Amino acid sequence: MIRFRVSPDESERLTKFLPASGARSLSDLARTALMQAMSGQSQPADAAIFGELRKMDGTLREIHDQLVEIRQILAGSSSPARAAAEQSAVKRE
Repeated sequence: MIRFRVSPDESERLTKFLPASGARSLSDLARTALMQAMSGQSQPADAAIFGELRKMDGTLREIHDQLVEIRQILAGSSSPARAAAEQSAVKRE
């Protein structure tokens, strides 16, 4: 078992970094970083970027799904401007 100390500020920053890193815990994050450093694959910035891209991809998929739903709703009902134009055309006849 290996232990090391971090300041409260460092602990907070590491905890906030966890979701972007893909690590499940601080222990998992430390283990991964040490193993990468030993194997010469030390690219924590790339892992953070990858994690952020995964979150953004999920958010964009949710937005897309919501837009599809909104389009379906709008296709099923007239828009207020369209309804007003149709009423105006009927009155002119």
